[in-house]
Amino acid sequence: MAAGEIYQDRIVTFLTGCAMFWSIVGMAAGVWVAAELVWPQLNFNEYLSYGRVRTLHTNVVIFGFGVSALMGTCFYSVQRTCHARLFAPGGAWAVA
Repeated sequence: MAAGEIYQDRIVTFLTGCAMFWSIVGMAAGVWVAAELVWPQLNFNEYLSYGRVRTLHTNVVIFGFGVSALMGTCFYSVQRTCHARLFAPGGAWAVA
């Protein structure tokens, strides 16, 4: 690697932040679903019912947290293992 060449870590930091945000949202939905199983009277209206919140929890964890964490890890590890910067940083931001 040439002297002074740095990796493009802003995209990795952004995706890590997105993964942390979606993990908090997904875990909060999971706690709500678990609480509804223990205390069924928490089912206030149709929008907070078990079926809707469980689906929200599953999708947020898989697509929000999982994809953000996976893409951030990929962008980080590819640069380190190849000792090169990202080919198209604009494309990486478009993916994010």
